[in-house]
Amino acid sequence: MTDTTPAPTTVGARDERADRLRERLVGLAREEITGIAGMDLGLGYRDGSLWLRGHRADDLLDRYGSPLLVFDAERVRSNARALREAFGRHFSDVRLCYAMKACYVGPVLRTLLEEGVGLETMSDLELQLAQAHGARGPDLCSNGIGRSTEYNRRTAAASPFLTVVDAESDVAALERAVSGPDRLPVAVRVTPPSRDSGLFDRSGSKLGADHSGGSFDRVLQRCLASDRLDVAGLHAHQLTHCADLEQFRSAVRALAAVAVDAERRYGIRFTYVDIGGGLESRFLFERAGARIEDFAAAAAEELAVLGHEVSLVLEPGRWLVADAATVLCTVSGVKHNSGREWVIADAGASLLIPLPELVYHPLPVRLDERPWRSTAVGDQTCDAQNVLCQDAELPPLETGDRLALLNCGAYTTVFSSAWGHRLPTTLLVDGDRPPEEVFGPERQSAFWRALHGVDLTF
Repeated sequence: MTDTTPAPTTVGARDERADRLRERLVGLAREEITGIAGMDLGLGYRDGSLWLRGHRADDLLDRYGSPLLVFDAERVRSNARALREAFGRHFSDVRLCYAMKACYVGPVLRTLLEEGVGLETMSDLELQLAQAHGARGPDLCSNGIGRSTEYNRRTAAASPFLTVVDAESDVAALERAVSGPDRLPVAVRVTPPSRDSGLFDRSGSKLGADHSGGSFDRVLQRCLASDRLDVAGLHAHQLTHCADLEQFRSAVRALAAVAVDAERRYGIRFTYVDIGGGLESRFLFERAGARIEDFAAAAAEELAVLGHEVSLVLEPGRWLVADAATVLCTVSGVKHNSGREWVIADAGASLLIPLPELVYHPLPVRLDERPWRSTAVGDQTCDAQNVLCQDAELPPLETGDRLALLNCGAYTTVFSSAWGHRLPTTLLVDGDRPPEEVFGPERQSAFWRALHGVDLTF
């Protein structure tokens, strides 16, 4: 009989996780909130009211109802340009490929494509979405593990500039899908050896071909022997929520060492070096004092050991879209429990997934000169773990008052669920244009009808 007893967790590990959770569930200081206009987020206060790119938050809520998820196209563009400009100072060819898994909202994808950002897909679903929004072969980086027959066929037909493989079985399946005289450019996903416990992808995981265990060599040799695939690149994705320059440098250094070793032993030269994604949202990244210019310089320094130019591929997800969306919501209740004040908001876990790695800083929609105080912010669900902020500095709030929540653009709509409460109406604001309603009451009703066979009013 298999023992299913969970492995014991050390006290130190529990304490470290608890400390990280507490740190991330602390809101902005009052001076940060009142000075939010200086953070280039498209947010600011005028006459005591919060505005989003020329739209007063109260007016948006009055018109579209609560809660609202508002994407800002200009912040999406700004985030893309910041990355391209920083890395473009050090590399003659920089390919930004947005990790689609972070957000599927159509106008956001189209904004990125118009900005010259490609799309990184991990499945046939995502590749179909990418193509539906206008992505073509040169715009695409096809990724994924356990690739389906449909995904491989569609990938081969689309001819992405790069297709990533990380297992011998995926190489074989991809070969069967390729027909015609042209070879498909591929990159092998490697997991370099590392002792950094904070990395997203470590040896022995389901992702990546381990360099130290021989898996990488087997996958690379299989690709080199293929008459249908062309080894064009090397890929690694080892970071998550990264705002630590030394951790970033270490990950790139390890990938560069693998590239040098592979080029020496196999006599190949990688055209593309794909360092993946995993950067923190730009707002939190810069709030932590990190500078993307330093990260770009570090990447150039570490990859210089190759001795030749490479096309650098970046797969940012959270960096591009997380801080480009704000939730506007309404206080549905206020309670006091053992000396602690709780504000209950009508936006919650159906959209804002309660994970310790995700941060949604609350701001008041209207400023108040009365003394601000520490307040916890939670949602309306009957789950004690669904806490949006443990310690927010906010003015006194009452039922019917309104809040804004930052950093809501990544891993929210893609993970949203039909559980407990309605999903928010989703808008895109773009300069002086009227807001574009992406997902509203009519589509929400159709969603419930299709999924659960009932007609509801929203």
